[in-house]
Amino acid sequence: MSQQIHQKWNYFVLNINVAQQEPQPSPEEASKMLKGTLSPSFIQDQFPEEYKEAEPPDPMEVQLQKTLERLGGQGWELIDISNVGPKLLFFFKRPNISQDKLS
Repeated sequence: MSQQIHQKWNYFVLNINVAQQEPQPSPEEASKMLKGTLSPSFIQDQFPEEYKEAEPPDPMEVQLQKTLERLGGQGWELIDISNVGPKLLFFFKRPNISQDKLS
């Protein structure tokens, strides 16, 4: 009796949070909340890590394209996309190459 061999798969789920990001903190807004008791420049000087200028990230579609190209280069095939609340889930699969197949 011959034994039937089934393809085995590895699966990967990429989670993308598409919710709006919080705006960067602003020393001007902090000063307004303190009713001007501390100047924006003083706040920025005292808390440089909190109020440092951040370089804007690539647009989401560019980030996603780079990630999809990287995963495709690793052999992952996109098989489905689903929304779960504010998250966008990308499902991938690729053949599982087990050690017993290699011998």
